[in-house]
Amino acid sequence: MPDCRAEGRGSFAVVLLALLGVALMLAGFRVDVPMLSGGNPNIWNGWVHGIAFLLIIATGVLAPLATALAVRSDASWRPTALVSLAGAVLFVVFLLLPWGNASFLMAVVTLFAWIAVVVARLRAPHAEG
Repeated sequence: MPDCRAEGRGSFAVVLLALLGVALMLAGFRVDVPMLSGGNPNIWNGWVHGIAFLLIIATGVLAPLATALAVRSDASWRPTALVSLAGAVLFVVFLLLPWGNASFLMAVVTLFAWIAVVVARLRAPHAEG
């Protein structure tokens, strides 16, 4: 009998991963000129970019953590759980470093690396037994 709690955690992790993907796509909207010097956006595309930034911060931490919780009890996914936990920790560490845009870039690279690990695991052939 499947564990309903694990299934619910998996569904939550998938929703967070989807939100992270949407946030990364929305981040492609241009920033406004005032945003370049730390000001508020003037037009809608700047607001969309700003909201995307906040979504990336939230889901960048929560999606890997939810994934780690969802797959931790499956032996074949355990390495992915560890990578997910490490990805969440590294994401936070990079965000806290005082290197400006370089810190954020490293945080985003960490997210993309984590997504690549999850995709590689999903594409891996499963052992039938």
